[in-house]
Amino acid sequence: MKRFLPFCILALMAGLFFFSSQESAETNSMSWGVCGIAARLLYFKYADFSPQVQELLVHELNPFIRKAAHFLLYALLGAVCYLWLRRMRHNVTTALSLTAAFAALDEFHQLFVDGRTGKLADVLLDCLGASCGIAAAFAALCILRCLRDKSIVEKGVWKE
Repeated sequence: MKRFLPFCILALMAGLFFFSSQESAETNSMSWGVCGIAARLLYFKYADFSPQVQELLVHELNPFIRKAAHFLLYALLGAVCYLWLRRMRHNVTTALSLTAAFAALDEFHQLFVDGRTGKLADVLLDCLGASCGIAAAFAALCILRCLRDKSIVEKGVWKE
């Protein structure tokens, strides 16, 4: 498993870099498609609305969906980085630093893509996502360890 994690990290980074390399027209059409699906799921009578109202709903969802994608993808990246580095000293700091450095590099890269911008707010959102992903991975490992070793829960003792 541990040997597989670096490939997951590289695949996530490559995917993020690929998406940020697309011009704004391409990313907008992709996010509009996702927003259309989300609108159909969120609004019970979406099909009954006029095309203008449907377009407005999709337009209103677009920023939220795009920011949620940033957050979730970097949460996943942070979690996988933490799982790979978990036996290291300062694993949380290292995983978060690696993810933050990639987020900053990715936003800098977007400055050179037509119609795209690099935003500090996106880097901060990515770091928040990575922090939540790292916390979730840590909590999941703690829960798994407690399930595996019942004495931790029964006696309240964490053995190494």
